[in-house]
Amino acid sequence: MTAFMLLWNQNDTSYEEAVKPLLDAFRSYQKAGDSWRFRAFHQVRLGDTVFLRKSGDPPRGIFGIGAVTGTPQQIRTDNGKPRWLVPVEFQHLVDPKSAFIIPDDHLPQGAKVIRAAGMPLEDSLVSKLWEHIAHHDRYGAVELAREMTKLTKIPSSTEREQLTRQRVGQDIFRRRLLHFWNGRCCVTGLDQEELLRASHIKAWAECDTDDERLAADNGLLLAVHLDAAFDAGLMTIDQNGVVRLSPKLSSAALALLGIGNEREVLNLTARHHSYLQWHRENRFRC
Repeated sequence: MTAFMLLWNQNDTSYEEAVKPLLDAFRSYQKAGDSWRFRAFHQVRLGDTVFLRKSGDPPRGIFGIGAVTGTPQQIRTDNGKPRWLVPVEFQHLVDPKSAFIIPDDHLPQGAKVIRAAGMPLEDSLVSKLWEHIAHHDRYGAVELAREMTKLTKIPSSTEREQLTRQRVGQDIFRRRLLHFWNGRCCVTGLDQEELLRASHIKAWAECDTDDERLAADNGLLLAVHLDAAFDAGLMTIDQNGVVRLSPKLSSAALALLGIGNEREVLNLTARHHSYLQWHRENRFRC
């Protein structure tokens, strides 16, 4: 397999046009697909690795990792010249406005001098890239696809195997939430990882599919005490993304929780809101 470097330069294509649709899709489905121009399209093969790097104005760095999912397709541009586009699906993507998988400061020198998008990378450079990614992959995001493959192969015919399946799945789910919420409680901003819990909105046992059980937007990263309150139906989030506390809480408990009814949770997706409606209707004690 060959690896390629794709480039996004905000001076050529705006963030809203090139990046935001990818991020919206990724936040909803944990993958995002699009077709990209490859200079070396004739060398592309199904399954080839793709790195996506922000170039142009700083800050710069790699913010996406994916794979080729189809064969090159020729299109005609407005001036009649042919252009070859290759379908790519990104399994790992972060917002380059706020973070990178690897910032340019930590990239091997060879990766920073590539000027043409869709050119093959030397094997030695690819090895160095993976080493740097492993070093900076705080929440194990790069391992998620491999673990997902492992999860689908775990049989569930016995109780022990079902428990193994659930343990692996919940580990994947936790790391997805740490990645999605940038390692912070989505209500308080607490960033002490040991005090954070990956809380399902629609409970694991109530989910119909593994996709539901593992979806980042079926979860909230919460401080321990808020996770307990959410799970018990003593806290929820309304259709406007605002925290609502149950009237079943005593005044003493309200004071100890340390949050009010007007705390807003940002970055909720449409699928978050769908699952939160389920929580309000089936769990919240109003």
